[in-house]
Amino acid sequence: MRAAIYVRLSRETDETTSPERQRAACEALCEARGWEVVAAEEDIDVSGFSRGLDRPGLQRILTRLAELDVIVFFKIDRLARSTVDFAEIMRRAEHQSVAFVSATEPLDLTSSVGRAMAKVIAVFAELESDSIGMRVSSAHEHLRRQGRYTGGRVPYGYMVVPNPNGAGKVLAANEDEAETIKRIVERVLTKDSLMQIINDLNKEGVPSPGHTSRQTTGKRSDSKQWYTTTLRSLLGNGHLLGQSSRKESEQEAEAANGQD
Repeated sequence: MRAAIYVRLSRETDETTSPERQRAACEALCEARGWEVVAAEEDIDVSGFSRGLDRPGLQRILTRLAELDVIVFFKIDRLARSTVDFAEIMRRAEHQSVAFVSATEPLDLTSSVGRAMAKVIAVFAELESDSIGMRVSSAHEHLRRQGRYTGGRVPYGYMVVPNPNGAGKVLAANEDEAETIKRIVERVLTKDSLMQIINDLNKEGVPSPGHTSRQTTGKRSDSKQWYTTTLRSLLGNGHLLGQSSRKESEQEAEAANGQD
């Protein structure tokens, strides 16, 4: 049988099931059953809760269903966090006579009973996802009220440092980035165009807000390139005024779903 392995992780921490562990378990199952692995796709830093089926790795597998006999994953919640999404993936796979197999759950998804059980597990995975989101959102609200760092992307002009007044971490001004922001604002006030400003930033090799040297999670880039959209987003960011956003904490709660 021709097998495709699918691995997903919202955010990698010490407590999560690493992509390597997920893939190793799937490969071991395929080897034990004599299946040929013809594809292996990963979606890392991608939430199965907020992104639905809009995941690059998953989409690559779904476009190759005609070439597959079975899709192997670590757990059902790696494949989908929503019963609606799971049902849609199952519908597409069944149309191409492609089976599902979990590397860690004793389910035979080639039978009608097995598919029914999988849907029940998917329901509980969705309930667990909602519960995790609520707990994370509540924890972030508590940290925000204490003035502590809630995780996620580090706003430009700041860096993460140990909390001098107790547990956890806080955001502190990054002097180099603060100076860059000051220069940008001064040039905007003197009516320099955004294009002129980003061209100069790029010539100087100033890392952009999303560069890997600044961000350790979420969307990031190996390119230091600045764009006009980058600059507009920076200048309109409430963090420059020391403001925090409830919406960002809600996004962090979404991203937390599916970490384990």
